[in-house]
Amino acid sequence: MANILIANTLEDFFPKASYAALVDPDRTSVAAAARDFVEAGRRYGCVRLIDAPARLFSEQVLGEALRVFAMTDAGRRRLYKKSFDTSHSNLYRGWYPSPQPNWGTEGYDIGPDIARAMAVMDPDDPITEPTPVPSDEELSDAAGWRAAAAEYYLGMEAVGRVVLRAIAVGLGLDSARFEDVFDDGVSTLRLIRFIPDADGEQRLATPDHTDSGLVTLLVQCDEAGLEFLDPAGRWRAVPPEAATIVVNFGQLLETWTNGAVKATRHRVLDLKQERRSAPFFVEPRVDAVISPLKELGGAEFAPFAFGDYLWARTTEFKEQAGVAHLRAPRGLALGAR
Repeated sequence: MANILIANTLEDFFPKASYAALVDPDRTSVAAAARDFVEAGRRYGCVRLIDAPARLFSEQVLGEALRVFAMTDAGRRRLYKKSFDTSHSNLYRGWYPSPQPNWGTEGYDIGPDIARAMAVMDPDDPITEPTPVPSDEELSDAAGWRAAAAEYYLGMEAVGRVVLRAIAVGLGLDSARFEDVFDDGVSTLRLIRFIPDADGEQRLATPDHTDSGLVTLLVQCDEAGLEFLDPAGRWRAVPPEAATIVVNFGQLLETWTNGAVKATRHRVLDLKQERRSAPFFVEPRVDAVISPLKELGGAEFAPFAFGDYLWARTTEFKEQAGVAHLRAPRGLALGAR
């Protein structure tokens, strides 16, 4: 596994993959790196991607995007999802508050419209709704913040394409097999702030779970706490590392590949310090139809519309509690493209 650096210690358990190797002009080198990338994911459940474009991690881009947590309380409330303010119309995009004022997680779900016009924006489908954004009264230089968030979104979207190509090639599929449904995707940039528990009790900041989409790209922002369940059933800490993207695999990818790639179970510990992160959930377009990859064999499953799947999964989480009934299933007629 020449392109994957396998760690020897508990603290440095998870392998690293080179972004540069995955975009090398030499197709033979890319194929070898892609096979190693997929094998590392299979063996360890998590891969750390190094040497991605440096500007993504800069104070001007990621640092500026995370400045949204300086927004006023009134601004936060104006961006609340309907789950937290029933007078609001936004169901899928927007702000979710911490369940307790002195401990918990608050976050902001941002869609592709922060950076580009959406090809599909159905007023009756909350998955394609516009992202509510702060004003200058709520966040100083809101236009500067929006420009940085847009740059970060597009940069991570580009990294997502590279990762999806690597997974396809690593599985022996056509390089565009997953990328085709990613065109005009509805990927989510989630900006998160973990508020530590002041009473000293050990807690989980985020309970163990798997993500719903294809892959998740996470920059940890120098704060520890992230843990992944390894194939042997042991929780492993993922130490934060500068200019590194943690890649985990989502439930959709496991289903789509008939289990050839396993979804990564992970959690976040409350380590008594504020923690900020910026996971990017790589997701197909809302009208994509997911059907079995016959090239990989394995069990068959009934084709399904991605938008229906995404809504059913995400409304299981507290960030969108109580709104599942507000989007009716669209069925396979959506995926006519």
